[in-house]
Amino acid sequence: MEETRLYDMDSVELYELIDQTRVELKKNNIEYKKLSEKLHKIMDKYTNLQLLLEDEKIVELNTEECKQLQEVVSLDMQLRNFEERQIFFLGARENYFYLQNLGLIKRWFSATIDLKINNWLWVQIYIFCIMQATYLYSRHKYN
Repeated sequence: MEETRLYDMDSVELYELIDQTRVELKKNNIEYKKLSEKLHKIMDKYTNLQLLLEDEKIVELNTEECKQLQEVVSLDMQLRNFEERQIFFLGARENYFYLQNLGLIKRWFSATIDLKINNWLWVQIYIFCIMQATYLYSRHKYN
């Protein structure tokens, strides 16, 4: 069975993939899981925060609830940073496969990158190369 690529998906499938990325982060990333659990504990404990953030009700918050609201916002931002980073790398990976399907990147390059992908410097070089290839292809295609 052939693997589905992002560039072949409609928006519903894309949102499902993003949700799947969140689930995988929660299962596989200990720090993400801890932040998520901390956020849920606060939300479970403070019902006014649930009403405000989930049900969009107008409620008055006491001092402690205001402090917890600040914590919830901070935790949510940290979680989103994890998610955005994962989605960015997913997009970079899919861009690579897209360029490979267009014939702009050869398969031997893939094996070289896969061997070195664990090194952050190589990841940066890899992303730069893909961005450059995308830029050059778009200039060639539209000129």
